[in-house]
Amino acid sequence: MALETDGQRQAYIALRQLNTTDPKWCGPGEWAPVWSSWGLEQTIEKIVGQDGSGLRDVFAAFWELAGQPDVRLTRLMADFILDIVRLCFRLYRRRYDAEDFSWMAQRVQCGCTPSQAYLALIGLPPDFKNAACRSAILSSLKGTEFFAEAERMLAPD
Repeated sequence: MALETDGQRQAYIALRQLNTTDPKWCGPGEWAPVWSSWGLEQTIEKIVGQDGSGLRDVFAAFWELAGQPDVRLTRLMADFILDIVRLCFRLYRRRYDAEDFSWMAQRVQCGCTPSQAYLALIGLPPDFKNAACRSAILSSLKGTEFFAEAERMLAPD
């Protein structure tokens, strides 16, 4: 996916900068997130606060970041995804509820990385998780430590 707007490109750069090269958290040449609650909140507010920008910029940029070859789905990455989604939901609930996430559901179904699948698992509202999307998320997470979590979350009520 190419980033479509300046807001998305700027969001990608801002999110990409929240990283560490500490070998405790990542291997050589890998991107691993590092953040504080305050720093993440400031980053998201800066992205969403730009004229013409919104939550789509955050999620599209994060989708692109999660698809990069140097980004692996680790517990640290999963926690980062969870924090971003929670923050967007908490600070921008009305925008989150009104956001059209169909683009992400479609991309999941076309194939995605485990990090992107986990972003969809956590970030997509239930209305966007049709059977094909749920199946694609599970397929992408198969063989990871997050598969059982995804199965529980996507199980029919």
